[in-house]
Amino acid sequence: MPARLCASSPFLIPTELGPLLAVAAATLSEDGILLKGNAGFLRLIGTDRPQPIGTHVAELFIQPDFATLLHACPGTNGEIHHGLLKLGE
Repeated sequence: MPARLCASSPFLIPTELGPLLAVAAATLSEDGILLKGNAGFLRLIGTDRPQPIGTHVAELFIQPDFATLLHACPGTNGEIHHGLLKLGE
């Protein structure tokens, strides 16, 4: 896997996004393991556990795929993607 061209920084999900279902926010490790997800993201991945930390979710990213997101440089606010996100199995 090629090296990232930008420095990575940890992104914490703001607490006000936690319960929102219309907004999906998640923090994943570089190997696709879910570290944290808000209610909207958990609903999208279809989990019935309150916080499935440690679940491998990389393969669920269809467009953009996980590799594209992994190599994207975050903006000053930590965002690496804004807009439509297709997830599936």
